[in-house]
Amino acid sequence: AALAQGAAQAALHGDAAEILERSLGDVAAAVERYGIALQADPSDARATAALVRLAADPDASEFATQTVRPVLEAHGGFAALAQVLEARCRLTGDAAERLDALRELAGIRYERL
Repeated sequence: AALAQGAAQAALHGDAAEILERSLGDVAAAVERYGIALQADPSDARATAALVRLAADPDASEFATQTVRPVLEAHGGFAALAQVLEARCRLTGDAAERLDALRELAGIRYERL
C-alpha cells in the first residue's frame, strides 16, 4: 500500500511539474516538483527523465542536476548521469566545476558504461 501511495503521489507531482514547465513556463518550480515526485517514489521514470532533460537546459541545469544526481547514483543510472555531467560540462562557466565534471564523466564511462 505504501508503494502504491508513493507512486500515486509521484504521479500527481509529475503532473503538476509538467503543467508548471509546459503551460506556465516556470522551469524552476517544475524542477522542484519533479524532485518532490522522486522523494515520493525514487523509481519514478517520468520525473527522472524530465530532470535529466532539464539538466541540459541552461536555465535549469544546476538545480536539475542537484535534484536528480543523488537518485541516479543510488539507483545505478550511470548512462543518464553521464548525460547530466556532459550537460554540466557544456553549460558551466566555472572552470573548476567543468574539470570536476569531466573527471567524473571519464570515470563513469571507464568504470560503469
